[in-house]
Amino acid sequence: MADQPSAVTIAYVHSNEVAHSWHMSLLELIGYDMANSGRVIAGGWLAMRCGTDGLPAARNEAVLQFLNTTTAEWLFWIDTDMGFAPDTVERLLQAADPVERPIVGALCFAQREMAPDGNSGYRVKAAPTMYDWAKAGDKQGFLARQTYEPNTLTRCSGTGSAAILIHRSVFEQIRDAYGPVWYNRAPEPEKDAEGIQRMMGEDLSFCLRAGTLELPVYVHTGVKTTHLKSVWLSEADYLDQYLVTQIKDVDPDAGRDAVDDAIIAADPSKCPSCDGARWIKDENWSPEYPEEQRGRLNRNGDYIGLLACHRCNPDGAAVRETPVAV
Repeated sequence: MADQPSAVTIAYVHSNEVAHSWHMSLLELIGYDMANSGRVIAGGWLAMRCGTDGLPAARNEAVLQFLNTTTAEWLFWIDTDMGFAPDTVERLLQAADPVERPIVGALCFAQREMAPDGNSGYRVKAAPTMYDWAKAGDKQGFLARQTYEPNTLTRCSGTGSAAILIHRSVFEQIRDAYGPVWYNRAPEPEKDAEGIQRMMGEDLSFCLRAGTLELPVYVHTGVKTTHLKSVWLSEADYLDQYLVTQIKDVDPDAGRDAVDDAIIAADPSKCPSCDGARWIKDENWSPEYPEEQRGRLNRNGDYIGLLACHRCNPDGAAVRETPVAV
């Protein structure tokens, strides 16, 4: 007899409403599953209502039910504001492995508020939900990855839980090490600029616990999704769109670097390399750096090492803070 395919339980948290894109995507995924492997039909699904205890409690309860009431090998989280292809589960499974790659996320995007738009709203941009654990001097934490290699299975330190496949053993190992607190929010490793100890989101808190147990996290950038969000649209957004269209008309094969360079030339505040700061922190700063790349003082007069961003401020002309006297 042929081996039975690994069962996959679908889990989601809802507030009594779901997006149409999610509803249709899930119907098509179930139809695809019925016509092919039957993994999802075998694994079933867990629908958790987000109550007064919030998202972490709802995710924890779903995992508890997954471990206690199912025998499925994999759990697939899919948020109710996502759109996704019918073969999403199958493609993630093809990339996953119970030991080597027990956590594999799809390519998802979050909405980042970049700056006020002057009309009580914000300029926003899409940001991939891939994070690396970065250390700078005596500080450390999750750092958002700005770019990624297309159609690639790539390892990272953390990702979101909007569309992610997780092996059963991951939840078991975290439970054995920390208790049934898979998605409890963990404190940020460092206080913010105002001296406040903030909390990580429940998804990165889960990845942090997985990382301490050396359970690797991956994202497959070829398994793509959409994310329903509300945005403020303005002329600036239209001009960005128009500029990209013009570039593509001239060179249909223009890559992201060419598009980014054109956008930066029009508006340096949109530089993806430094998020528009014009300067990049450098813990190895030296007084021997060229004049235009010398260190700076922050608003409190404390020393910080900064380098002029090579993409939007190569000559160091954009000065945000007082130069250090050398």
